[in-house]
Amino acid sequence: MQVLSWLLVMLTIYGVLLILGHERFIVDLGSKMRVDNSSYLKNILNSLLPIFPFYVFARRGLLTENSMRRWLVFFFVVTTCSFFQVQQDYLYLAREKGLDVEEFTNNVGYVFVSLLPMTVFLRKKPFLMYLAFSYCMLFIIMGMKRGAIIIGTITVVVALFRLSGGFSRFVNKKFFLFSCAILLTGYLVVSYYMENSEYFNYRLEQSLEGDSSNRDMLYSVLYRYYISHTDSWQFLFGMGGLGTLKVAHQYAHNDWLELAINQGILGVMMYLAYWIAAYKEWKKSDKSRIYSLVMLLLLLDYFIRSFISMSYNNMNFITTMTLGYCLAQNQMMDIMNQRRIEKWFISKLNQCNNRNRNAANKELHTTSEATVHSST
Repeated sequence: MQVLSWLLVMLTIYGVLLILGHERFIVDLGSKMRVDNSSYLKNILNSLLPIFPFYVFARRGLLTENSMRRWLVFFFVVTTCSFFQVQQDYLYLAREKGLDVEEFTNNVGYVFVSLLPMTVFLRKKPFLMYLAFSYCMLFIIMGMKRGAIIIGTITVVVALFRLSGGFSRFVNKKFFLFSCAILLTGYLVVSYYMENSEYFNYRLEQSLEGDSSNRDMLYSVLYRYYISHTDSWQFLFGMGGLGTLKVAHQYAHNDWLELAINQGILGVMMYLAYWIAAYKEWKKSDKSRIYSLVMLLLLLDYFIRSFISMSYNNMNFITTMTLGYCLAQNQMMDIMNQRRIEKWFISKLNQCNNRNRNAANKELHTTSEATVHSST
C-alpha cells in the first residue's frame, strides 16, 4: 500500500500542475477533439483512489467474502446491460450513417475480463463458478476486442490450471472435468463465430497479419521521441500529464511509454516499484486461501494490460474493490502470523522460565536437605 500511495501522490501532483497550466491538448480519434486538462487527474483519482476505502472496509469487516459474492451478482447484471446498451448505441449510429453492419468492437469486453478474478469467490460452488467463467468468455469473444480476448484467455487458463491442482500430484478431478468442459465450450464458441461471423474473421485475419491498429507505429514514434528529442529535465521528469498528446495526439496505450513521456524516468521507476511491491504482496499471501488466486489473476490481468492498453489510469470499481479486499486480507494474515509468532515466542519464554524456576527450586530443596543432614 505504501508504494501505491506514493504512485498516487506523484500522479496527483502532475495532474494538479496540468490543471494550473494553460496549455491546450488535442486528441486525434478519427476526428480531432480538445481534451479537458482536468480529465487526467479525474482518471487517476477514479482509478486508484477507491482502492483505499475498499481496503479500509475490508479491514473493518464491512467487505467480506460473502459480500464480494453478492457484489459479483450485481456487477454481472450491470455489465451485461452495459454491453447490450453499447451494442444498441453502435447499431443506431451505423444506421444513421447508412451502414449495413451489425457487429462491432465493444470495449465492455474488458469489463468482463475484470470480472474473471472476482468469479473465483464462487469456488465453493464450482458449477456456478465455471458457468460464470463461460459467461464472461462468451461476452469477451462477442466484444471482439483482441486485447480483451488474449488477456481473458490467459486469465481463464491460469485459473483453471490452479483450481485443478497446478503442478501438484493430487489433481482435483471435479475441477479438472469442469476445466475440460469450459475449454471445450470455448472451442465450440470460437468455431461458431469463425463459421458465421465475417467481422470475427476480419479481426482474426488482422491479428494473423500483424495488424496492431497502428499501435506499433505509435510506440515507435513515442519511443524515438523520448530517446532522441527530450532534454535532460524531460528525460528525468517527463513532459507532464497528457504529454503523449503533445507528441502524437494519441494516448500511448502502453503504460510504460505513457509514463516515460509524461513523468520520465521518475514515473517508470515508480511504476516498476509498484509492480515489484504487488508481486511481493502476492508472493507472501496464503496460497491455500481463495484471495491469493484472486490476487494472482488480478495482477496478471493488469500487468498484461500495461503493455497493450491502459492499466493504472483505467481501473474500474470491480477491480478496485477486489484489489482493496485482497490487500486487506493479506495484511490481516500478516497480523495473524505475527501474533502467532509472538504467542509461540512467549510460550517458549514461559517454558524456559518454568524450567529455570523448577531447577532453582530443586537446587534450593537439595541445599536445604543437605543443611538439615549436616546439622543433625
